Amino acid sequence: GMLYGGMSQEQQFLRVISCAPRPVDAGRCNDRLFINGAGIGFEGAVAHSLAGRRKLPGKTSFLLAVLRRILFYRSRYYQIRTPEESWEGRLLMISVGNGQRAGGGFRVTPAAQIDDGLLDMICVDPLMPLSRIRYLPVIEKGRHLGLPFVHALRTTELWIRSDGPIPVHLDGELYSSRELHLEILPGRFQFLY
Repeated sequence: GMLYGGMSQEQQFLRVISCAPRPVDAGRCNDRLFINGAGIGFEGAVAHSLAGRRKLPGKTSFLLAVLRRILFYRSRYYQIRTPEESWEGRLLMISVGNGQRAGGGFRVTPAAQIDDGLLDMICVDPLMPLSRIRYLPVIEKGRHLGLPFVHALRTTELWIRSDGPIPVHLDGELYSSRELHLEILPGRFQFLY
């Protein structure tokens, strides 16, 4: 989905055999690489809750994990710094995207581009469980950027700290650390797309 959008498998095959390689950015979180994105806080907790469970078809497993977490997840206190600004406070989630989609197709960072040399970061303020449920479909469609509790920025590098281990997923791979240093690696890989 990140490279080929809504193309069929046949269209993807024809594209791959007829195009030249193009550079794609990568991200790095501490010492780990990712291509699509990093989900921190709520999104990371959802990914951790899926670990070791048998997956159901399509988005089913992901949505069930989201619904379980949506009622009980507690917002956390973070300190965040970029080359442009610094701030701290409680947040429900932080999503850092190189690509637009995460978690079974949710357009969490809908303005991200995989070759612009930037990471797109979305921070969501604490929300009550009913509001979380109300806005889940809005986030899935990528229509959340104008909401007053959603903060978006683009940067090349950021540092995130918390008072305990932060649950993270990096392209679905689980990770945890008290301090996260994320940066963009422009043109790190070559892909056919």
